[in-house]
Parts: sequence; structure tokens; C-alpha cells
Amino acid sequence: MQEAKAQLSLLLRRVAADEEVVIRRGRERVAVLIRVKDDGVKRQILGRPRRIHGGGLRRDAERLRALRVRRLLLDTSVAVWLLLGDRERVSPSAVHALEDPSNDVALSAASVWEIAVKRSLGKVTLPDRWTVALRGLGFDPMPVTAIHSAAVERLPWHHRDPFDRLLVAQASVERCALVTADRHLAMYSVETLW
Repeated sequence: MQEAKAQLSLLLRRVAADEEVVIRRGRERVAVLIRVKDDGVKRQILGRPRRIHGGGLRRDAERLRALRVRRLLLDTSVAVWLLLGDRERVSPSAVHALEDPSNDVALSAASVWEIAVKRSLGKVTLPDRWTVALRGLGFDPMPVTAIHSAAVERLPWHHRDPFDRLLVAQASVERCALVTADRHLAMYSVETLW
């Protein structure tokens, strides 16, 4: 027990120094520890609380069981618009779904990769610490797995963009609705939301 506390203390020191700590079980990532600057103020991102107080969870168990959780996956363009604070470009129904606390909203590593590529080519202008700002939006990270990558092969060629094809494959494998303004992606057999 003492050794576990010492290890946790070391990990927390690394996080306090603004280092992102990845915890793995074998080769699988099971957790990511990041520093949260907490000034005691409850913040909201797109209306989603960043911190949940557990005080009444047992009391509200029946109500919580009745919630239908919807899994959403952001298209890269939507993530960029939110990063830029350009919320007006996001449709009202998409904003409503993103703000609904009963929905799980994920951001793919493929989108982070696409943003990095476009930024390096000068196609997107974002501040240097854009990855920190992206994390601050509070969306769940979705890694790209071999299963996601292999699923791209089975997709029809409605769309040639490799990043979009990977997002469609991820939405299909993970059973997520894809939040996108791109009407071409609706031609695939995944649920889209806009």
C-alpha cells in the first residue's frame, strides 16, 4: 500500500508540472492524467459541466437509469470551429446535442492529426498551445485502433478524404453519431447529426 501511495505521489507531481501522464495496462491506454486548474468556480463548456459533484448520485439513481446516453463523435471541422470560438457555424441541433449532459462526446485522434497537418501546411491558423485548448473543451479522446483502421477498407468510396473516411469507420465501429456539416458523410451507413 505504501508503495502504491509513493507511485501515485510521483505521478501527481509530474501532472502538477503540466506533464500529461498516460497509464497503460499492457499496450492498452487505460487513463490519461492531466492538470486541471481549479479555482473553485464551476465551469461550463458548451453548457457541459466540467466537474460533477457526487453528492446526490445514490438519491438520483432511478433518474440516472432512465437517461439514454447517446455517443457522439466530432468531425474535425466542428472541433476547429469550437476551438476558434466560432460557435455560430455549428447548427443549433448539433449545439443542443453537444450541450446535453446525457451525451458522451468524443474527439478522435484522427481529428487531432488532421488539425496538426493542416496547421503545418498553413491551412488552419490556431495558437501554439491549441492542443491544450482542445483538451480544455472537455471532450473524451478517442484513439485510433487497428480495428478502426481496418474498417476503412470496407467503406464505399463516397468520399476520398482519408481523415473523413477514418472518422466514418470509427463512428461505425464505436456506434457513434458523427457530428458533421459535411453532407457527403451522410451517404455512409452511419448516423450523422447536424
